[in-house]
Amino acid sequence: MKRTWIISGCMFLAVLFLVGPVGAVEIFLWEHDNRLLSRDAVFNAEITCTESVARTLTGLNMDFTRDAALPSIEELNHYDVVVTALGFYCPG
Repeated sequence: MKRTWIISGCMFLAVLFLVGPVGAVEIFLWEHDNRLLSRDAVFNAEITCTESVARTLTGLNMDFTRDAALPSIEELNHYDVVVTALGFYCPG
């Protein structure tokens, strides 16, 4: 599990740095984890996967948009990065 988070984190950071300057990146955080709570070792709290990503981005002073509804394709074109946390299973 820890290895998966490390790989995911490295991929996320690689995307951010390949897109351009961190201040210019537009991030959309899609809340699609069915509000499944899990123990987060970093924040020492029972939170959702999306909340963990949101806290991390906030801690890095990165601006992002968070919503449970996925915008239209035209609206998504505005963003450089779209992040979704599916929790522990894919909620179909």
